[in-house]
Amino acid sequence: MSKFGGNGARRTAIIIVVGGAIVVLIATSTNALVARLTNIPLGRGTATITWKGATGVTPTINSIKGTADSYKVAATGRVPKPTPISGTASTLPTQYPLANVKGTIGGTGFTLNIVLTLPASLTSSTPQTFGHVTGSFRNQPVAGTLTANVNSSSFAFVGTIGSLRIAGVVAKPIQHGHTETARAAFNVTK
Repeated sequence: MSKFGGNGARRTAIIIVVGGAIVVLIATSTNALVARLTNIPLGRGTATITWKGATGVTPTINSIKGTADSYKVAATGRVPKPTPISGTASTLPTQYPLANVKGTIGGTGFTLNIVLTLPASLTSSTPQTFGHVTGSFRNQPVAGTLTANVNSSSFAFVGTIGSLRIAGVVAKPIQHGHTETARAAFNVTK
C-alpha cells in the first residue's frame, strides 16, 4: 500500500497523473466529434495536458489546460476527502476516490470521476491495474482502466467513449513547482 497511498506527495502525483490521463483519454478522441458532430475519427494522435495544484495532506487541482491535437482543453478538478481509515488492515478499502474533473474540450463539456484501485501486488513485473475512470462526454458514457508496472514512471490507459475504443500511453509528467505537464500518445479504434 505504501507505493500508491502511503505518502501525500506520491498520492497527489498519482491524482494529477490520473487526472491528466483521463483528460487526455477524452480529449484525444473527442476533438473530431466537435469538428464533425457525427463521428470521431479513427487513428493515432497526441495530447499535452498541464495542471496546477497543491500537494501534501490536502491536495488540490486548481486548473487543467492543454490541447488534444488542435482542440483546447480547459477543466477544473476537485480532490474528494478520503474516508477515514479505522480498524485493522483487513478493513482497509481497496478503492480511493482521487478526483472529480469537469471541463470542456473544444467547447464541448465532459465529466470524469477517477478512482485509485490498490494493486494486487506491489512487486509484480507485469502491468497492474491502479485506477478506473467513469464519466460522460456529449451524453456518451466514458469508461477507462489505468495500468502500470510498479516501478514505471509512465502508464497505459484503455477505455471507451460510447462504442469507440481508445488506448494509449501517458509519459512521465514533467513538474515545475505546482505545475505538471503530461504528454500522451493514443489510438482510437472501433
